[in-house]
Amino acid sequence: MPFEVFNPKGMPPPAANYSHGAVVTGGRLLLVSGQVGVAADGTMPNDFTAQCELAWANVASVLAAQGAGLHNIARMNAFIDSQAHTPLFREIRDKYVPHKPASTVVVAPLMEPAWLVEIEVTAVVD
Repeated sequence: MPFEVFNPKGMPPPAANYSHGAVVTGGRLLLVSGQVGVAADGTMPNDFTAQCELAWANVASVLAAQGAGLHNIARMNAFIDSQAHTPLFREIRDKYVPHKPASTVVVAPLMEPAWLVEIEVTAVVD
């Protein structure tokens, strides 16, 4: 893997399935814009789980276009519409990204009121 995740000594342990930092050790940096739960045909489910699954599928599609996969994610920023969705977001994220990249999750209204989740990532590709 062309990056390493780490948790420095003297810091509190991560509060969830993430790491405090990630360092690029080689490869190309791939920046993925925020992906939302909208299908290629423009349709969008109206529940959080379906939007989150679709957003991760969209992230995977962008990564695949450059020969990368979800395992290449070194950093993830996610924006969710409600703190009540935090446990569900973590459960779905952990299914797609079990390797604990450096991460931030922000609870805030999104650009379009119907969007419930947006995920942006930085990946490192061999």
